[in-house]
Amino acid sequence: VGIQEADHFEIAGTLIRLLDNGRNGIFVFTTASTASTVKSLPGFATSDVQWIIRGENEKTTSWCHRIAAVIRAENIELLFLNTVAEHHFYYAEMVRKLSSGLQTILTVHDINCLFPHGAGWHPKSWARYIGKKLLVHRVTALNVISETLVPYLRKRAPAGKPVHVIAGGIFGGERAGKFSVPLRIVVPGSIDARRRNYDEVFELLTTMPEGSVEVVLLGGGEGQYAETVWQRCRELLHPGIRWFEGRSVDPGIFEAELAAAHFIWMPTQVRTTSCGNIEETYGITKSTGNLADMIRHGRPCLSPLALTLPAAFETAGIRYKDITTLGIELKDLLNDQERYRELAGQAQLAAGHYTLEKIRSEHPAFFS
Repeated sequence: VGIQEADHFEIAGTLIRLLDNGRNGIFVFTTASTASTVKSLPGFATSDVQWIIRGENEKTTSWCHRIAAVIRAENIELLFLNTVAEHHFYYAEMVRKLSSGLQTILTVHDINCLFPHGAGWHPKSWARYIGKKLLVHRVTALNVISETLVPYLRKRAPAGKPVHVIAGGIFGGERAGKFSVPLRIVVPGSIDARRRNYDEVFELLTTMPEGSVEVVLLGGGEGQYAETVWQRCRELLHPGIRWFEGRSVDPGIFEAELAAAHFIWMPTQVRTTSCGNIEETYGITKSTGNLADMIRHGRPCLSPLALTLPAAFETAGIRYKDITTLGIELKDLLNDQERYRELAGQAQLAAGHYTLEKIRSEHPAFFS
């Protein structure tokens, strides 16, 4: 079995666990940094993985040629193309030239990006447009990490193209923490204006009683926007906020912070863009990695009403229309331990749909 992954290390780690049944030979085609991160994930331990590392300056043509050579030499029968962010034409040609017996599953992260409404006038735009269409046509099936993307993807994908839903995380049975004050609220993910609205974080901190909440910005960042957010954290002089400066957060620290959280907060920029200026909508055309965080740790979430969530998670947290209403809910919760226990229980039930055994049983063709 092969897994191609550029940078979504958490999805690669999930697939490796699902495929690691003692019978599969697993070949992971990735970068040195992603391989290192996957290996450092808490609990990751398998000797059945062969790592094929892309050179730092290796061209896509050479990379696809090397992937194809390993597939032929090792008789790989199933290939997950997890993240193809550029040069789709070369991957499409690679798939075309490989054996017809090879199953290829393309994971779709941004639907409108993969299925643009037009090619544009620039020759490079035409090349990208054609490459994407060829790749979608030639792969065996498509995959998303959230069921909420399926209806829209079926509208945009070729008729009859199979669509699978393989979650980006696995629930290991971790128990929710006990209620305590301050409430520990974790905002996981890179500091990025297109993904999250950090103005909401600072607004909430100013509305909550001192000592009632601790908010952790659990993600690295780079560029001017991240620097601006970190500077606001410094200037706030608020004891209820913690953050991490740098490009990334150590995976062990990342998981430990989530394990200690009462809530996972998604201050999502629901309407956003990808691939330049192509409009996307989180939960409908674009997936969020925070769903995998919720699955792995079984923690209740704080999420805007405008964000479409899988049905199991609709009652597994607090849904809010604005920060004022979220603040009211959290203030009420400070004096209502039973309410938190109910939310935590719902989160555990929701995450329980995504155990190793259940995901494998839903996709026997891949993981049996």
